[in-house]
Amino acid sequence: MGKNTTNDWRNEEGLKSNYYFKKRFAFFPTKLKNGDIVWFKTYYLKYQRWFSPFESDLNYHIDFLGRISSEEYLVIILSQKS
Repeated sequence: MGKNTTNDWRNEEGLKSNYYFKKRFAFFPTKLKNGDIVWFKTYYLKYQRWFSPFESDLNYHIDFLGRISSEEYLVIILSQKS
């Protein structure tokens, strides 16, 4: 089954999204999104939050995008600030 993007609700006009991250520590070997395995290191969980600016702030959907390394997190944060 392929992903049908024509009927995807995320393509609706006016829908907005933002990314947020949760910091975690790998006490056990943990596989990241890029295939690397970290152990006894910090990594981040990456999420995308979808919401409509016309509705209440309580009406939203969250997608988990994967585990990323501290280095990738740093690049994302620094690129957003410029």
